[in-house]
Amino acid sequence: MIITVNSILPDDKGNQYKVISNIKPGGFGQVFLCERVQDKKMFALKTMLNVFPSQDEYNAFQNEINTARTIHNENVIEYEYMHDGNTFSEYPPYIIMEYASQGTLQNILEQRRGKKEFFSNDELTQMFLQLSKGMECINSVLVHRDIKPDNILINDDVLKISDFGLAKYVEATTRNVTFKGFGTRQYCAPEVWKNEKNTLQMDIYSMGIVFYELATLQYPYMVQTGNYMDAHLYGAVENPLKYNPQISVSIVSLLNKMLQKPRSKRFSSWKEIIDLLEAGDNRGKQNDEIAKLVQIAIQKQNESDTAFQNKEVTEAKKKKEREDHVKKIMSYFDREIINGFKEFADIYNSQYASGKVEVDTRNFKLTWEENTISIKMPKYQTFKVTIEVLDSEKFEIMIGYEQYGQLRIPISKKSTYPTCRGRKVLAWGKIEDNSNYGYNILLLENKDDEYGDWFILYNVNSALNKNPRREPFAFSTIELPREIKLIDTTYIYSSVLEEYNLERFQKLIVTLKPL
Repeated sequence: MIITVNSILPDDKGNQYKVISNIKPGGFGQVFLCERVQDKKMFALKTMLNVFPSQDEYNAFQNEINTARTIHNENVIEYEYMHDGNTFSEYPPYIIMEYASQGTLQNILEQRRGKKEFFSNDELTQMFLQLSKGMECINSVLVHRDIKPDNILINDDVLKISDFGLAKYVEATTRNVTFKGFGTRQYCAPEVWKNEKNTLQMDIYSMGIVFYELATLQYPYMVQTGNYMDAHLYGAVENPLKYNPQISVSIVSLLNKMLQKPRSKRFSSWKEIIDLLEAGDNRGKQNDEIAKLVQIAIQKQNESDTAFQNKEVTEAKKKKEREDHVKKIMSYFDREIINGFKEFADIYNSQYASGKVEVDTRNFKLTWEENTISIKMPKYQTFKVTIEVLDSEKFEIMIGYEQYGQLRIPISKKSTYPTCRGRKVLAWGKIEDNSNYGYNILLLENKDDEYGDWFILYNVNSALNKNPRREPFAFSTIELPREIKLIDTTYIYSSVLEEYNLERFQKLIVTLKPL
């Protein structure tokens, strides 16, 4: 039976609830205002979709809701009754809960933003205390996982946290159409994006964003094209004083610690937050001079903490970008180079009866900056194929000099990729057999293609070389930075840069006679 206005719904104590009106659509279903028939008391009724991917997930949801019903606190919405969809089979699942008549904290935030009217430090402290005490109670039995201003209700000017215990339901019923995980993107802690274990520090981070919004009327991150994952994992928190210069130093300190990326650097309990809020700016007030010095010291420390956090997130973002770059190039190498060898081996093995070509990729990892694979031919040759993704910070060029008579002294350096015929070298390596015959492979930047182009650097001796090497040969990674600059010059070596192809490998196979 569909729940609509004028529906009469039961609870487990014999009470009946009449649906009065629709309050709003929700993430689970609908939210209605209802009246308990026996005493005319108002409640909110939240309907839920009767969809669970598995019995185990349904049971987990049931356990969490039963746990949530044990939470009782002035700053937490009371759950009066939860219908599981089975007790009264004609009705879908629904929850009857305390009704908050003054809307949500989200509504208040929007009003304040519209008026550009900040909360005072005293107002902030009182709101933070209410929410912290409510969260202390909730986190004593479960992790909320979906803290946001829209899940904080107001009744008789008291803030009340709602929808605790329901995040598992959201995750289970909307997995295929929404964010993989739980919670709301704007408020998800870094560890949520990494699929790490649920902890109360996750809720502390999410509430830290709510606190930040209350203090500044702004979101703490500059978000590029809706990419909240990068914001939470690598974004730097904007200094709250940038938006509201009147925020007390103790509140700035509180926000900085709640929004630390590593959860180990956040508060370990809500009690720590409550103690800090209750102390406020009052410590040292007996001596105005000491209080003033303390405020200056805390302000300086907050600035230092912010700078350190910015440095950390910059380094973390840089590391992630490097990891993504390496993975992209190694995937490209796997797709374009290794797969070619495997195809060659399959055809060879299908036509040669006295042995097999073996392509060994057991030591190849997409996340490694340097990789090696081996190709073993029947009876004799074994080839080693190596590839290294270059890091521009490991290569420097001089961009400034000072002249002292005939002497030029470099005064400035710049990190950059090595170049070959004006194109950046993104990766290099070599294909070499067990007698050191071989050639180099290079990945050169292509400004019209994010992956670049693979090339062979085929090297032999020139007539100028008085100590010739056995040819063809591959340059070592120590030699390559110099040698790629000399390929078009008259030199002891003669190197040909050509588009990557398997013909060179086929020709290399016959450089040795069978043992």
